[in-house]
Amino acid sequence: MTADEITVASKRCAKCGETKAVSAFGRHSRAKDGLLYQCKECARERDRLYRAANPEKARERDRLYRAANPEKARERGRVWQAANPEKVREGQRVYYAANSEKLRERVRVYKAANSDKERERNRVYRAANLEKVRERDRLYRAANPEKVRERNRLYRAANPEKAREASRVWRAANPEKAREASRVWRAANPEKAREAGRVWRAANSEKVREASRVYRAANLKKVRARCG
Repeated sequence: MTADEITVASKRCAKCGETKAVSAFGRHSRAKDGLLYQCKECARERDRLYRAANPEKARERDRLYRAANPEKARERGRVWQAANPEKVREGQRVYYAANSEKLRERVRVYKAANSDKERERNRVYRAANLEKVRERDRLYRAANPEKVRERNRLYRAANPEKAREASRVWRAANPEKAREASRVWRAANPEKAREAGRVWRAANSEKVREASRVYRAANLKKVRARCG
């Protein structure tokens, strides 16, 4: 007899004693009627009790089954997840809470080994979700100003040319914002601003002389009045 040959219309469960339709029973190819002796509900309860009493054995049994039947295991998991979204979310929440360090390390290792894939994935996501990304970044910066400053400092130290170019491009595209940001920073950091100016002038004497010449030519009356 095969599992497709069902010889009865209903059956009495050997566990609960109820007579049920054949759809309430799992199939068994070696049984005379082609059905398991317990109904599905009783079988689930039996499995639940066994797992509760033998968690290690149950996990090992599942592992062996998945290894021997990967396609069936994936499909069964997909069907269950689709039918139980709330349980899936709760299971993920509990697992993440209990294994946060492991998960962060696993993600870190994966990203390090797949840096090009991660950059491309992030690029595609940002392009498709620009507003969400901007809002998420804004909220993160507002909540973590120290971390953001330190991250930016490390990036600039490791990538000085890229940092200068990015700053140049942004200033060219946002001159008013750049002037206001500079004004606010100088007002909040007068000593640092004076020192930064002194260092820059010392390193760029030709630019300073040229800027002074252009200013004098454009503001001759002011220069003469100031010089007395």
